[in-house]
Amino acid sequence: MLQNIWVEGEISSFKSHSSGHWYLTLKGEQSSLKCVIFRQWTKGVFFVPEEGMEVRVRGCISIYERDGQYLLYGEEIVSVGVGNQYLQF
Repeated sequence: MLQNIWVEGEISSFKSHSSGHWYLTLKGEQSSLKCVIFRQWTKGVFFVPEEGMEVRVRGCISIYERDGQYLLYGEEIVSVGVGNQYLQF
């Protein structure tokens, strides 16, 4: 498992679940990575993530067995600005 790493990307498919968990996809120019940030980590965030926002997320990457996909389990999220893909749209 890849631990304590930072991944930067543009937010896509953001969903704030009623449980308090955040689900999103981080997009790069040619790749994407699904991410979940559990409620215990969202409480200390001073902004609400939005579509097109450029962010850095710190956490660990593991395989989500149900879907057989890599997933970033976020523990910290920092706003970097507005993403290029959003600006081009």
